[in-house]
Amino acid sequence: MSRATSSPVRRRLWSLATGELASIVVLPWVAYGLIGLPRSPANVLGTALALFILLQGSVYWLLKLRRPAAPAGMGVYAILRRINWALLGIVLGVLVAALVRGPADQALPGLAFWVLAVLEQVNYFHTQLMYDTAADRRRLRASGLQPAHLGRDIARR
Repeated sequence: MSRATSSPVRRRLWSLATGELASIVVLPWVAYGLIGLPRSPANVLGTALALFILLQGSVYWLLKLRRPAAPAGMGVYAILRRINWALLGIVLGVLVAALVRGPADQALPGLAFWVLAVLEQVNYFHTQLMYDTAADRRRLRASGLQPAHLGRDIARR
């Protein structure tokens, strides 16, 4: 068994990192390749922002895989947390303007990807929204929503 998958914690971190990387490839391929959504500037912008935040999550999990207790780069992530919110605001303005100009299919897919970007931003930097293991769901039932791992690591730096 490789070093990346030698313990349950390491396997979980590896799964999170590679899952986010796979999403970066699969989501646009499905949206624009299989489904055939229009590749308008607004749609591509919303998609690019979501993929940018997914990439941040993937890199974080890879960093955490190398040093679980104290991952490197938390200062950069503290800055990214603020930059992401600014980008989310700017991109929302562009998407709303594109929706007003119409047609809707030139901006609605971008808006859906923007919503994904917001959810990922919250999930990574603020409050854990993804509870995909039985242990996660038990903790959610017992204690409610938990702070995001990345947010906690930023606070510890």
